[in-house]
Amino acid sequence: MFDFITQWISGSPVTYPVISALAVLDIIGIVPAETVVITATLIALHGDLWVVGVAAAAVVGALVGDNILYLIGQYGGGRLVNYLFRSDRSRQRLDWARRRMHRHRNVIIIGGRFLPGGRTVVMFAAGTLRVPWRRFILADVVAVVLWAGYHVGATVAFGEAFSGKPWLTLLLSVAVGITLGAAAEVIRRFSERQNQQA
Repeated sequence: MFDFITQWISGSPVTYPVISALAVLDIIGIVPAETVVITATLIALHGDLWVVGVAAAAVVGALVGDNILYLIGQYGGGRLVNYLFRSDRSRQRLDWARRRMHRHRNVIIIGGRFLPGGRTVVMFAAGTLRVPWRRFILADVVAVVLWAGYHVGATVAFGEAFSGKPWLTLLLSVAVGITLGAAAEVIRRFSERQNQQA
């Protein structure tokens, strides 16, 4: 996968819109957006691209893709839900995201960005629940900036250690998502106890 992506990403200025486009296409799972960002950042470290430009392109693509998922969830209807989430496991993940969205919308939108498949489920769930777009986009901007900044920053920090091993940052990304999800659950339980004691 890493070698395949390097054929699409080069030191050319055209690479920036390619990064954005591939980040959008991540919504259908063709190319992991994280791997695209890591690859482009590694090229930038050799002076062929601008690191900030890579991060900005990733943010733009991620935002567009997330909004597409949100709109599909909002206007797609029940038939589309049944088609996209056919398996019991995928339906359980969607139900989980919907339940958590009611209490910890911002944390779930941000945390979902770091989990494999979490982006699709969470953004789609936000649309099906008719989360107001202004609230959604504010949380999503924070989510994609943190997501892009994390992958670019980690790659810059560790450099060649990630070359040919993008799974290292993906593993750390999963850890970040799980930590955010666990934090949201702790906050929820603490809030419930406080309300019961009040």
